[in-house]
Amino acid sequence: MPLFQRVAPWALTWVLASLGAVAAAAAPDAASRAPAATDYAVLHSFSGMPDGAGPGGLVVGPGRTLYGVTAYGGRDRAGTIFRLDARGRLRTLHSFERLSAGGSSPNAGLIRASDGALYGTTRQGSELGGGRGTVYRLAADGAHTVLHTFRGGADDGAVPIHGLVEHADGHFYGFTALGGVWNQGTFYRLTRQGEVTLLHSFGGTAAEAASPRGTPVMAADGALYGVTSAGGVGGQGVLFRITTAGELTVLHAFELPFDGLLPNAGLTLGLDGRLYGSTYIGGDGCFSGCGTLFVATLDGAVTVLHRFNETDGAFPTVEATAASDGRLYGSTFQGGAHGRGTLWVLGRDGGLRVLRSIDGDGSPWPFIHPQTLVEGPDRRLYGSHGQGGVAGKGSLFRLDRSPAP
Repeated sequence: MPLFQRVAPWALTWVLASLGAVAAAAAPDAASRAPAATDYAVLHSFSGMPDGAGPGGLVVGPGRTLYGVTAYGGRDRAGTIFRLDARGRLRTLHSFERLSAGGSSPNAGLIRASDGALYGTTRQGSELGGGRGTVYRLAADGAHTVLHTFRGGADDGAVPIHGLVEHADGHFYGFTALGGVWNQGTFYRLTRQGEVTLLHSFGGTAAEAASPRGTPVMAADGALYGVTSAGGVGGQGVLFRITTAGELTVLHAFELPFDGLLPNAGLTLGLDGRLYGSTYIGGDGCFSGCGTLFVATLDGAVTVLHRFNETDGAFPTVEATAASDGRLYGSTFQGGAHGRGTLWVLGRDGGLRVLRSIDGDGSPWPFIHPQTLVEGPDRRLYGSHGQGGVAGKGSLFRLDRSPAP
């Protein structure tokens, strides 16, 4: 099973954030009052053509290389797959084409599977051939192969905005945002030969899960875990377990005032075997709260670890990273000193500290929309901004973390 399985979020329309200026937040706690000193460096600013635009999550490859995708830009403005070497040189490995059968808009990040190939999804199919998204493989020699084209309807998923996980059984599993019997998303299995089996259609009952988010997470028990942004008793999202046969169990329904609502990012499996996640709203400050961080046991006992208050961030939208030092690293969509998001660390003592408040760094476009962080073999953190940079098309960065609690 690959060590790094990270995905980039779909370009959602953040309804709550668009209502206007964020309300004044509660006073920050001691951890967020003293941001940690970090070394931050921009590695690459995207120009749109030919290198792409709108980068998502990254995956670490051999030889200190980073692989990733851009959601648009490239030769046909349909997205790219790229590699960044240890010297900071970016190479485009594949440009998607809107009129080809290869799909377009690869919003989700890649995984590097046990066979050494990269696997990913595109949100859209071909403008000529139809389809509602694809799953593809990029071999080590650069050969791009479409493994499956989603068609939607009751028997197939649609709009695979999330990535894949490689299970111990040798197959891949993933979610689609739409499609299935009730058109509220699906859970599917993919073989290496490209055979897709629809295992579960979300949204069957009012109390069940609907609209899955993120990549499935495989735990020690062999089951897969995830969250949805809808469904459950209050209709505000659930935490669930699903087997490789498609048997789903709702473990927790999110509700106020006990925890946050609307988890828009997937889960992260911690080094302690527990599940870490976030909710988009709830907590302190902002309009209806700035979001929360939580931890859950495999039987669904949820504990809120942190409530964002705007000063330390607002609206977490991408998965956190469990690093080798036992700490959790992540980002928020807004908030911080400049209102453009934060990079943060959750220490082993449970205290959250801001590593960096996102700003423009003197460039003509502010760096905004930080994506999921990954830990490199040098133990530094690497990530991307979906927008901003020299040309406003996004950037890649490195973060040297400082000691944290």
